[in-house]
Amino acid sequence: MESTTTKIAKGVFYTSVGNIAIKFFSAFGYFLIIRKLTVHDYGVFVLLTSFLAIAPLFVYFGFSRIFVSSIAKFRDEKDKEKIKRLIIEFYKTSFIFLIIFYSGIIIFRNYLVEYYDTVYLIRFFWPLIFFSVSQIIINGVLLLLESYEEFKISSILKSVEAFSKSILVLVLYFSLSVNLLFYIYGLSKLIAALLGTYSIFVILKKLIKINSKKEKGILMKILRDFGKWELIRTASAQLIDPIKYGIIKIFVNVEGVAIYDFSLKIYSLFINIINVKLIIFPVISRVIDNMYLVKKIISKSKKYSFYFYFIVYCFSVVFLPAAVKIFAPQYLSGIYIFYIVLLHLFVEVYTIGRTAVMYGLRQQKFLLKIYPISFTLEVVMNILLTKYFGIVGSIISWHLKVIIMNKIISYYLKKKFNLILWNFKDFVSFDEYDKMLVKLFIKEVKKIFNFKQGLQK
Repeated sequence: MESTTTKIAKGVFYTSVGNIAIKFFSAFGYFLIIRKLTVHDYGVFVLLTSFLAIAPLFVYFGFSRIFVSSIAKFRDEKDKEKIKRLIIEFYKTSFIFLIIFYSGIIIFRNYLVEYYDTVYLIRFFWPLIFFSVSQIIINGVLLLLESYEEFKISSILKSVEAFSKSILVLVLYFSLSVNLLFYIYGLSKLIAALLGTYSIFVILKKLIKINSKKEKGILMKILRDFGKWELIRTASAQLIDPIKYGIIKIFVNVEGVAIYDFSLKIYSLFINIINVKLIIFPVISRVIDNMYLVKKIISKSKKYSFYFYFIVYCFSVVFLPAAVKIFAPQYLSGIYIFYIVLLHLFVEVYTIGRTAVMYGLRQQKFLLKIYPISFTLEVVMNILLTKYFGIVGSIISWHLKVIIMNKIISYYLKKKFNLILWNFKDFVSFDEYDKMLVKLFIKEVKKIFNFKQGLQK
């Protein structure tokens, strides 16, 4: 438990420190953007980027989470041949799909514009292409780093991306437009990806000399065994996701899209400071055979996330109105929406660990079986609640859908695996693992301060 606990604690610590830097730079650049762009123009930018979210689906074919989980599992088994083969096959296939996908878009550009001109494709076509390709490239770099639990390096790269974006926004502030914004976002992602190539090279260098010819077909084997279920579910989910913004545009307006996205940015500012889900995902896949350890990892993750988010929510109630009034006064009328969105912090605590366990136990088929329920809830509740309650209704439907689906997964895990991932006692207990985590946290903080003192000397 100690080595795994140490790995998770350090992962949480460094991603938290890194995410504070990321969010600081991101917030700086973001507030410059919303001060310069009108609410309508920013709403257009949000609509377009939401539709671009489906691009990685056609390149990584919905295999990303399975890739991370499988690499983590093979690392635990010390099967370097399978690791090398899976990496080669996955990235080779993704590159082929990338060429096919974007070639198709360019060739059929006029057809797409004819039927989708309402989302300004003809006006922003090449900036959109640049932005989406850069997103795919940085995703590919971060995927491999996450698979090897290199959270510190991932945090540094994300910080570099956020810093680069803010600097570019600052330099080009007076000529800032929706068109230019796509290029700024894309270039910042490429800068981070370029810096990440060294870390990728270090990982791949260890695998180059390994003979993996006998392990051919690993990707197809995973797809046949359990991956196909995840591909179908992920593809459906990612194709549907942009609809939420479209529903708000229909029942509210483009400005409503901007307000909704602004509230989600505030939420993201806090939720990503401690991204426990990202850290424990590969770890749980690696130790899934030790269910006692899995339960401990999840219970401690829930406990400390809850305390942190409670402090964050109280902090936001006190200081958020003043911050919005200073930096984004045009959004001040929607301050109550931010508080409703931030309630999802506590929904997140409830969901921690469930997805990781389902992937670790390779229950993608069950996740596909219940996806029609998820899809129906998301679409029906979103349409009805947004129609009658506006943006607030859209947010409430988000909360309810996540809670209901995780209730179903909890029931399934309890019935089939006798696994219970929620216990109120975990939130008030303090055992030897808590002591260990506190000591590790203090130790890492001391390292940072000692490093700063050394620089000052």
